[in-house]
Amino acid sequence: LLVQRDSIKEVYSELGVQLSAIETQVYELQKEQGISKKLPVSTQKLTPQPFEHYVDVQGVIEADKNIVIAAENAGTVKKIHVTEGQFVKGGQLLVSLDTDILDQNLAELKNALELASFVYEKQERLWKQNIGSELELRQAKNNKLSLESKVGSLEAQMRKSKVYAPFAGTIDEITPKLGESVSPGMPIARLVNISQVKVKAEVSESYAATINKRSKAKVVLPATKEEVEVNLTQVGNYINPGNRTFKVVAQLKNTNRNILPNMVAHVLVRDYYNDNAVVVPNKTIMQDLQGESYVYVVDREQEIPTIEKVAVETGRTYKGFTEVLAGLGGIEEIVVEGARNVKPGDVVSILQ
Repeated sequence: LLVQRDSIKEVYSELGVQLSAIETQVYELQKEQGISKKLPVSTQKLTPQPFEHYVDVQGVIEADKNIVIAAENAGTVKKIHVTEGQFVKGGQLLVSLDTDILDQNLAELKNALELASFVYEKQERLWKQNIGSELELRQAKNNKLSLESKVGSLEAQMRKSKVYAPFAGTIDEITPKLGESVSPGMPIARLVNISQVKVKAEVSESYAATINKRSKAKVVLPATKEEVEVNLTQVGNYINPGNRTFKVVAQLKNTNRNILPNMVAHVLVRDYYNDNAVVVPNKTIMQDLQGESYVYVVDREQEIPTIEKVAVETGRTYKGFTEVLAGLGGIEEIVVEGARNVKPGDVVSILQ
C-alpha cells in the first residue's frame, strides 16, 4: 500500500505540474483574445489582534464548608433543636444527647470536691498554727486538685453531649431520630455553606509549563447554563502518576446559591496569549503534497488583482482560527471564500 500510495502521489504531482502549465497557456491565450475570466473570491484584510488559546477539561464543584458533624460521646438523642433545610449560625446548638448518668456522676464529684476543699482549708489553717504534719496538708491538697481535675473532665465530656454548628450554614440532613442511641463517630448532621465554592479539575502534564496561578480560566456550568470568568487560585505541584495530570483550582462566588457541590463543570484554562498576533480563519489554510501549509494572498500591485501563494508556519488553533507564526506580516489581504478554486497567478474579482 505504501508503494502504491507513493506511486499515485508521484503521478498526481506530475499531473498537477502539467495542468498548471496548460492552465497558464490557456489563461495567456484568453488574455490575448480579451476573454480572460476573473474568478470571484471574498477576502479579508489582516490586522494584528489578540489571540488566546484555552485547554478544555472537565471539573467538579466542591464546597470547603460541606461537612458531616459526628457525635463525640455515646448517648441517646434527647432533643433535636433544628430542622433539615434550616439556616443556622456558627455555634448554634443542633442536637442534645441524654446526660442523666453524667449529671449524677458530676453531682457526686462536686460533693466530694466540696468536702476535699473544706479539709484542705482546715489543714492549711492548722499548718499555719504549727499544728498537724506537712504530709497531711499535701495529701489534702492533692485530693482537692485531683477532684477538681475530674470535675473539669466530666464537665468537658458533658459539653460534648451537645452538638454545635462549627460555622454558619444550612442543615442539609439530620441522621439520627429522637430517642435513638448514638456512638462516638456516628454521623449526626450534614452542614453545608455554599456561598463560596470552588471548581477542581485535572490538566495534562504537557501544559505544566504554560499554566500557573496567574492563568485566567472560564468555568461553564451545563446545569445552570452559566459561564464565569475566574483566575486560578491553586495549581498543583505534583503530577499524578496514575493519569499524568496535575490539579488546578478556582474559587467561585455563589451569590444565588444555585451552584451545588458535585456539579460537573467545563473548565477552560488559558495556556497561551498573544496581544499582537497574526490570525487567519482555519479554512484559509491549505496544505500541499509535501504537507507544507500555505494561504492565498491577493496581489494588488497590478491593475487587475491576482493570486499569490504564500507559505506559512502555523501555531495554535482555537475556535476556528489559527495563529500564523511566520510567512505573513499581518497586513495582507487573504482569500477566504473561493480559495480552493484559485491558483497562483489567477485573475480574481473581489466580492464585496
